[in-house]
Amino acid sequence: MGYGYKYCEKFQEERARLSDAGQEWMVDVMLCLQRKLISQATGTSNITTCAELKDYAFSTHSQCYVDSGFCALPPTDWLAVIEIVSLETMLESFDSLSATTDTAGECVEFYLWAVENGML
Repeated sequence: MGYGYKYCEKFQEERARLSDAGQEWMVDVMLCLQRKLISQATGTSNITTCAELKDYAFSTHSQCYVDSGFCALPPTDWLAVIEIVSLETMLESFDSLSATTDTAGECVEFYLWAVENGML
């Protein structure tokens, strides 16, 4: 939970770097990530170790980022998110690298779909 708190605080401190849409996305992501942990916080999940909880928490990031509209944000917000989190952090572990590549892959699919449907 400390890891998540660190980045929650960091995003709050740096929120002015994000566009209005980026700030809305930030709040939506925070809520999504918190909701994903409710069953773990209340003891109604099958997760029993800290390592399992960490793995689960990381596995929710990409879906929360994408479902909250990351792919539709302006590139300036993408850059701000990368700088807030730090590229080093995004690549430092298998879990964070996986979340990063999953999010990027979802955005590529989104843009391909948008082009195919004449939206871009």
